[in-house]
Amino acid sequence: MLAELQAICADLMSCVRPVDIEPLTVHDDVVDGVLVRTLRGRCAAGCVKGWVIVQHEGGYEVTRPCGTCASIADGARRFSAARFPLWVGRVRAEWSGVVTIGDMHRVSGDIANGRGRLWYGPPGTGKSYMAAAVGLDLVESTSVRWLHWPSFVARCKDEVAGDGRLGAVVTKLVGSPRVLIVDELAGRRTDFEAELAERIIGARAESGAIVATTNMSPEHCRAYLGDRVWSRLGASCRVAEIGGADRRRAA
Repeated sequence: MLAELQAICADLMSCVRPVDIEPLTVHDDVVDGVLVRTLRGRCAAGCVKGWVIVQHEGGYEVTRPCGTCASIADGARRFSAARFPLWVGRVRAEWSGVVTIGDMHRVSGDIANGRGRLWYGPPGTGKSYMAAAVGLDLVESTSVRWLHWPSFVARCKDEVAGDGRLGAVVTKLVGSPRVLIVDELAGRRTDFEAELAERIIGARAESGAIVATTNMSPEHCRAYLGDRVWSRLGASCRVAEIGGADRRRAA
């Protein structure tokens, strides 16, 4: 009987083939037009989705964050939550012509400390690229949310029209990032957009860091936002004109 069991086990083991475990790698993908970062494979510690199972002294199995890849997983979650648009994926390779690495680190450090930026000027001068550059730098260590303002306003209108409350819609779409980037700030001075600007930009200017880009002049921006929001934004941000030739036409 023992010999038969040994033969069966030997036969089963002969069918076992070692499977190479894919090493942990980070990938940037596109979902619904925005960049998301995913992890594939497993790290060398053999964890499961960032957690390691360890035997507790009392005989229980408990989990703890994997020291090898927990920070990588956290970074991937922050990157995905930022909802960067697809074109931001090109910025790392192209930003040298718009902003130097040293300038980027200096500006992002200032923003992380609560001093935001409002960059204005004609189209194609690199405002959005600079916002993307500092956003990519900041997301490595803190939470960031990217808003394309015209698209955001349109989506809020659609959701509020569908019996949604503006406060709940804003909370769902924006969350509570440490740094908010508002790209292409522009629109018409309507009651709805004025309230949205108050909730998003006015409140953010008082409670956290904000980076905004616009093609409007400071005078038009003030007229669009209203005196109160403009005052808060000006007090919390360094306002700077970004001039020069249209880089898109030059390309």
